[in-house]
Amino acid sequence: MKLTKQIFFSIFLLLFMASCTDDDANDSNGDDDGMQVNPLSGDFFPSKADNEWNYDVTSKDNTTDETINATDRLFVDTPNETSFELDVNDNSISNGTMNSVLTNGILNKTDTTLSANGQLVFSIDGLEDINIPYNNAVLLNTQAPDGSELSTFMGTINQTVQSFPVTINYTLKTNHIKNWTSIDLNGQSYDEVTQANFVLTMVIDIALPLVGNRPIIDEQETLVINNYYGKNIGLIKSEADTTITLNSETLMLLQSLPDIDVSQIPENISTQNTQNLTSFTVN
Repeated sequence: MKLTKQIFFSIFLLLFMASCTDDDANDSNGDDDGMQVNPLSGDFFPSKADNEWNYDVTSKDNTTDETINATDRLFVDTPNETSFELDVNDNSISNGTMNSVLTNGILNKTDTTLSANGQLVFSIDGLEDINIPYNNAVLLNTQAPDGSELSTFMGTINQTVQSFPVTINYTLKTNHIKNWTSIDLNGQSYDEVTQANFVLTMVIDIALPLVGNRPIIDEQETLVINNYYGKNIGLIKSEADTTITLNSETLMLLQSLPDIDVSQIPENISTQNTQNLTSFTVN
């Protein structure tokens, strides 16, 4: 499997799910105090040979309103009924954030779950790529209670930036949002859809002489990906939001130091990557 990367503006996003945004959703399934009232089962990512999905992909920089439109062709690269691999754009770069996640590892499924073994690659200007490995990250579970946590991965990564030690603490969570008996997505109505997300939370500190550790990024949700999977279809829609706000006091301190260059580091980053299914072929 080829390691695919998506580069959007100054940030490379990869990766997994979040922010329960039900823009054009028409819920006919109903809630009962946050518990799932409509468990589903079936094939939510058909994985036979020659299966493929085509997406319109929109990447928007919310700070400048700059928008890039592209397309992705996602396809089954290694077919298998339960364990399989996907690829995108004939082994080229993925434009969709979630497509990058799906093609960066091995997927395993049952009649109620989809999980992945791989890694999330997240990049911020001025830092090396942040590689977050995961094993059995549950992307969806159609039997889970509404709003429940599916899997959690925590860790610490150490880097050196312009001779200064940097510590990155992260938490990657996947969550089940809810099941839909009927929902409108991308201008079409779909039956039996499960909604799930994942959230990447990070804290980044830098060690400075005479000052000690200072937060570059306070604890915040830096990547949130919200996904909708259809029974006998696969991924229908994905919305990936990246938000990074630098600690203003630390940034001012870094700007005052002669030994570090922060001219290329933006104070605030807000981007959205949306992929909408336009056509698909499943066997």
